[in-house]
Amino acid sequence: MSGHPRLYQLICLLVGLGLLLGLSWPSHRALNEQRGKLIPPTEEAGKSAELDSFAMGLMLGGFRGPLVMYEWIAADNEKNNEDTERFLTRMKLISDLQPQFVTMYIHQSWNLAYNISVQYSLPSEKYRWVIEGIRFAELGNRRIPDNTDILAQIGQLYYDKLGNSQEADYFTRRFRRESLEPPDPSRRMVAIDPQTGCLLPPRSGQWLFIDRLPALIADAQAVLKSAAEESSRGGQTRVQLPLNPPPDTSARQTWKQGVSVFAVSYEYYKQANRPGLPAHTQYGDSVVSSRPAISLRSWENEEINLALDAEQRVWPGHQDGPTVGLPMPLPTAAMLAGDSAAAAYEEAIAHFKTADDVGALCIAEYESHLARYGYESSIYRPHVDIVSARRKLAQAGLARLEGIRQWLAAGGAAAGDSDALARAQGRLREAESLYDSAISGIRYYVARIYRVDAWSTDFYAPSRKEYDDLIAFATQAKAQIEAMLGQ
Repeated sequence: MSGHPRLYQLICLLVGLGLLLGLSWPSHRALNEQRGKLIPPTEEAGKSAELDSFAMGLMLGGFRGPLVMYEWIAADNEKNNEDTERFLTRMKLISDLQPQFVTMYIHQSWNLAYNISVQYSLPSEKYRWVIEGIRFAELGNRRIPDNTDILAQIGQLYYDKLGNSQEADYFTRRFRRESLEPPDPSRRMVAIDPQTGCLLPPRSGQWLFIDRLPALIADAQAVLKSAAEESSRGGQTRVQLPLNPPPDTSARQTWKQGVSVFAVSYEYYKQANRPGLPAHTQYGDSVVSSRPAISLRSWENEEINLALDAEQRVWPGHQDGPTVGLPMPLPTAAMLAGDSAAAAYEEAIAHFKTADDVGALCIAEYESHLARYGYESSIYRPHVDIVSARRKLAQAGLARLEGIRQWLAAGGAAAGDSDALARAQGRLREAESLYDSAISGIRYYVARIYRVDAWSTDFYAPSRKEYDDLIAFATQAKAQIEAMLGQ
C-alpha cells in the first residue's frame, strides 16, 4: 500500500464511515422508538423529500450549521427579491433542519403573514400567504407542543392579521365561509396540511376550548350569576373561570354560521394560559392573561355587526345600513315570506344569540383576569362596560325578532289570538327596555372614553362612528316596537 497512499486513505475513510454508521444505528433506532412513544405519529415533525429532520441532521453532521446559515441568507434574499414560492420552500427546509428552534417559527410565520402577503395586491392572494404564515406557526406548535410563545403568536396572527388588517372584512368573511359546518362543497376548507397540501378533517381536534363552547358559556353564566347573587347580598365574589379545557364529554359546538377568526384567536390565547406552561419570553403574565378576553370582545362585536347586516336585508330601505330619518317599516308576513328574507331573519337571530353567549363569556374572562391583576382595572373596566352594553343590544335584538315572529303568528294588529298577542307584546316590551339599557351603556362608555370638546369630537369621529351607528340602529328598532305596540 506504500505506493498508493491516497487509495489507502480512501479505504480507511470508507471503513471509518461504515463503523460510525453501524455504531450510531442502534442509538438512532432507540431514539426513534422513544420519540414515537412521546409524540403521536400524526403529530411528528414534517418531512422533506421523505427524510425526517432527525435523519437529515444525523447525515449532515457538522455541516448542518453552515447549511442552515446559508439557507437563512438565501431565504432573506428571496424574500427581498419577491421570489415568494422559493422562500416558502426554503422555510420548510430550514424548519426541518432546525425543528426545535422556537424563534424560527415565530419570525418566519410573521414574515409570511406580514412581509410576504403585502407583496400581493389581490385580497385572495394576501389571504393565501397569511394562512401560510399561520400554518407555519401551527407546524411549530405540533413540533414543540405547549410552548407559550408559539401559541400566543398563532393567536396574534388570527387576531391582528386576519381580524384587524386593512383587508379584515374579506379575510373574516372568507374564513367563516370556508369553515362552515357542514362544509360548502364548492369551497375549499381552510384546514390544509402544510406538508402534504391535503385537506385535514374539519375540526381535527386541535381546538381544545371553542369546540366545547357550550360548556365554556355555561361555566361563564354560572360564575356571573353567582357573583351577581353575592353582590346583591352585599358580599363580593372573585370570578374565576377554569384554565383547563372542558372535558371531552362536553357538548360539541357546531359552527353553522362558520368560525370567527377571533374565536380561533381566543382558542390559542386560552391554550397559552393553561397551567404548567412556561412563561412567555417577551410578554408578562398579565399580558398573556388579558388576551382571551380581548379576543372575545372583538368576536362579540363581529357577531353583532353580522346580525345587523342580516337584519337590514329584511327591511326595505335599510339594505345599505341604518338610515337616519327612515323608520323601520311595520312588519308584515309578506316581508318574511321570501326565502331570502326568511333566511336573513334566521341568520340575524343566530348571530344575536351567539353575541349574547360570547358577551357573557367575555365578561367572565375580564372579571377572571381582573381578579388576578386588579391593578389593571382602569384599563379593562371600560372594556367590560362596552361589552355589557353590546350584550344588552344583542339580547334586545333577539327579543325583538322573536317578538315580531310571535306578533305576526298571533295575527298582528288584527289580534286574532289575544293570549299569543299578549305574549308577543311582553317580549317586545322586554326588547324595548333592553334597547334603553344598551343605548345608556354605549353613551356612558363614549362619554367615559372620549373627552367632549370640539377638538376631540372631530379627532375621534372615525372611531366613534361605530358607536353612533349602534345607537342609531337601536333607536330605529325602538321606534318600530313602539309602532307595533301602538296598533
